[in-house]
Amino acid sequence: MPTERRRFGMVFQEAALFPHLNVAENVAFGLNRLDRAARKARADEWLARLGLEPLRRRPVQALSGGERQRVALARAFAAQPDLLLLDEPFSNLDRLVRTELLEALRTVLDDTHTTSILVTHDVRDAVDFGSDLLLIAEGRVQRQGSIAQVLADPGSDWTRRFLACGLGQATHQEPRHENS
Repeated sequence: MPTERRRFGMVFQEAALFPHLNVAENVAFGLNRLDRAARKARADEWLARLGLEPLRRRPVQALSGGERQRVALARAFAAQPDLLLLDEPFSNLDRLVRTELLEALRTVLDDTHTTSILVTHDVRDAVDFGSDLLLIAEGRVQRQGSIAQVLADPGSDWTRRFLACGLGQATHQEPRHENS
């Protein structure tokens, strides 16, 4: 399938914004198939949906980390992806900002019915964000299932310790990878 027909978006740990473009131009980037008016309308829609309207003309270098991630999300959603890949998008944000961004993202994903995959090392983000978990260590699947299933039955000592450490439960052992 040609690159231009692949309908997926990507948001990285670092927002990967274009420094020579302002906020609105970053959101509109990649909408070349649309005419100028449609491109502006689509960018305006996503600026509004993610609370970025007041920042539309601001240079991206002047944004906070949370604002930069919102711009990256707006740009990804403006392209109307069928699949959104999220690679540690909350890891550089403080807990309050990451909670706000997580709520905004969850709302937009629900509204747009976009499928997403979140890569994270933070168990809390995975549990707060997703419906299913796939835990991988040393290149091997350790546990897979709905969040409720995995929390109720971790299936291995490694998974139990990993979840306990990540969710702040009473354990002081670090997860160890099992060989089986």
